Amino acid sequence: MSYHETRLQFVYDVLLSDEWYNDMVMCRIASKHVKSLSATTTLNGL
Repeated sequence: MSYHETRLQFVYDVLLSDEWYNDMVMCRIASKHVKSLSATTTLNGL
């Protein structure tokens, strides 16, 4: 879930907009966890 949450923060430009409360995006994700995700996995079509 950390990967998807961080990905959406960048998709929605949360750091560049005043619409969001985010001041910083911090995430540590191991490549072995990301590699297990399907290349066709999408989150609400994004």
